[in-house]
Amino acid sequence: MVREHLVQGGIDWQTVTYISDGEASHFKNRYQLFEFGTNTNELQLKCLFRATGHGKGSCDGIGGMGKHFASTHNLRSMDTLIQNCATFIGEVDR
Repeated sequence: MVREHLVQGGIDWQTVTYISDGEASHFKNRYQLFEFGTNTNELQLKCLFRATGHGKGSCDGIGGMGKHFASTHNLRSMDTLIQNCATFIGEVDR
C-alpha cells in the first residue's frame, strides 16, 4: 500500500531501508519479512538493527506522531475514522 502511494505521487526510489529496534521484534514482524520476500530485485533492501533497550530512536518518534495524529483525529472527527492504512494516508494527505 505504501509502495503504490509513493509511485502515484511520482516519487522515484531505489533503496528501502528497514530500521529495527532489535532482532527479536524484527523477526516477529511478519510484514517486514513479507516485504523482503516480495522484492523483485528492482529495489535494494537494507536492514539496520539497533540494540534492544538502548533508548528511543527517531523511528519511535515518527511512529508516535502518527499514532497521536490518528488518535486525535478519531476523537475530533465525526466524518471519517482512521481504521486502516488507506484511511490514514488519505487523512494525512489532506
